[in-house]
Amino acid sequence: MEAEEDCVAARFTKGVYNDKQIPLVPNYKVFFGLELFLPYAFSLAPEFRYTGKCYLGDDKNNNGEKLSDYSLVDILLRYRPTNHKHKLSAFVGVENLFNEEYSTLGYEDFLENPEYNVYYPSPGRNFKAGLSFIF
Repeated sequence: MEAEEDCVAARFTKGVYNDKQIPLVPNYKVFFGLELFLPYAFSLAPEFRYTGKCYLGDDKNNNGEKLSDYSLVDILLRYRPTNHKHKLSAFVGVENLFNEEYSTLGYEDFLENPEYNVYYPSPGRNFKAGLSFIF
């Protein structure tokens, strides 16, 4: 089992933006991961990540929209036989299992018109697989 919690107060310490929150740095992040060992050399590893809201890039005054918070769930199935003379392992997994729509990067419009803020989408649900063999 793995767990991590990050509470960050990233602020400017000098100049015009003194004591303003630094854009694109969320105040709060949480991670939780677990590996469940199953029969026949399989294991299942679900992971949960939460990222809090943060100000859009270029919003050094902290008076505009924020990037939305989001939660992601990933799951991985591993196969690692112990009786194989060479080290063999394989996995299949799904990232963003619930197909959450989210953005980790966005910028304020230079005219400060929220209708024209720019957001860069992050990947939806995606699949991965891998195989390793050491001899």
